Amino acid sequence: MIKLSMSYSTRVIRRLGPYSKSQSFPELLGEWYATGIMEDVEDAQEECDVCGHEHIRYLFQIKNRLNCNIREKSGSKCIIKFPEIGVLDGQRITHDPVEKEKLLTEIIERHKKEQRARIRKEIARQVSVGLQGKEAMQAPVSAMRDISNKVYYHAADNGLLTPKQFSLFVWAAQITKIEVHLAAFQGIMNLRKGMSKDQLDGLHWRQIENIKGALTPSQLTILERERKRSPPG
Repeated sequence: MIKLSMSYSTRVIRRLGPYSKSQSFPELLGEWYATGIMEDVEDAQEECDVCGHEHIRYLFQIKNRLNCNIREKSGSKCIIKFPEIGVLDGQRITHDPVEKEKLLTEIIERHKKEQRARIRKEIARQVSVGLQGKEAMQAPVSAMRDISNKVYYHAADNGLLTPKQFSLFVWAAQITKIEVHLAAFQGIMNLRKGMSKDQLDGLHWRQIENIKGALTPSQLTILERERKRSPPG
């Protein structure tokens, strides 16, 4: 058990005590577990329901297994740090710190992926609106409309694009003067498929620079490794 100052344990009791059966530390912590529900508030201005720590961005829901009370703003550090607080893993509750950290990280990454898919879909809708009234026969307008429709109507599978398609999308956005936030498109390209690898090798270095903002950190690592082997001419 982690040794804490009286003031710290007092803060925990003050915050969780009203919603717990036990009123002693650390027994009351053992009543709680993270349910897997999480909210990303982005501005990181919330306070942790467990310890009161400020500047919490990822708010995890915890539930009391004895009285079913729920708190919505618990930080991942407290959930991992306190061995008494569990994390729901399927049908069981785990207290192993390594397993807890892995589960919470997976929840955050899944949420980010789902959030990016929602943002991409909204951007695709905005692109379609922005293209209204523009000359439909112009190549950039036609290309951007086709690709934004793919992103919008295939949101369930993230509307995955090849590097060539996304490069065309970015080029068309520049021509039509429609702003596209590349960070929202992270993960939209699959670089592991044979055709995508071949396309990436065939792109001009300026095209590669245009799409880098939509590559995930692991994809950027792959890209930089390949570019060292074949530097731009």
